[in-house]
Amino acid sequence: MTTTRWSWKTALVVVGFAASTGAAQAQTVAERVGAAPDGKIRMTYAARPGVCGNGPNINTGRGDNADWEWECEPGPVRVVLTKSGGEVTRVHTYVGGGWRAASRVADLGTVSASEAAEYLTGLVRSGGDRASRDAVMPASIADSAVVWPALIDVARDANRPRRTRRVALQWVGMAAGDVVTDGQMVVDDADRETREQAVFAVSQLPKDEGVPLLIEVARSHRDPQVRRRALFWLGQSGDARAIDLFEELLRGR
Repeated sequence: MTTTRWSWKTALVVVGFAASTGAAQAQTVAERVGAAPDGKIRMTYAARPGVCGNGPNINTGRGDNADWEWECEPGPVRVVLTKSGGEVTRVHTYVGGGWRAASRVADLGTVSASEAAEYLTGLVRSGGDRASRDAVMPASIADSAVVWPALIDVARDANRPRRTRRVALQWVGMAAGDVVTDGQMVVDDADRETREQAVFAVSQLPKDEGVPLLIEVARSHRDPQVRRRALFWLGQSGDARAIDLFEELLRGR
């Protein structure tokens, strides 16, 4: 009987939260998350161009070619926050599809991508280990949001969890890769695979040997796709020299 009363009480809290969405429009996402009860909190927002998915399987670049098109929905981004003890402890991200009906979920509805990214980067900056790490990707794929300066700050912050810093660096590396390939002529020839394999081999060298070579490739190789690959492996390295290069490329210096 106690469980039944608790369930009805929880349901009324969630219904009351949903009914207040008109007034909530003036609140930030952080304020609305803070006002929601413990449990699951949903929000939906637009994905940036090139992002698509079929639920938890998310790609940041479509895999289409002249003969084949991958079935992949171009959004929206759907985020589920898990709140416990007043703190967000987990973040799950999906792209495309639709929400399942649920009786005990606080749904913020569709929010602006920039507001979602602002909230999520705040979570990357100050959330717990798991939540901050989980929040990097949904912040990075929000439409028209520029999150790399915040992610660079996190990657350099020795006080943040090590795994969060690594994930932040990986996504900054991908952003830098977008810069070097944007509008650049692709060198498409039979040696592309060989060059990319060579870049991978360099990435497996000890850092003092491999990182300087990868930086050289990322700065000056004639094929922008090879440069992008070098940036990807630099993003996996966790090396401070990679952070400096990413910032240089993203700031256009």
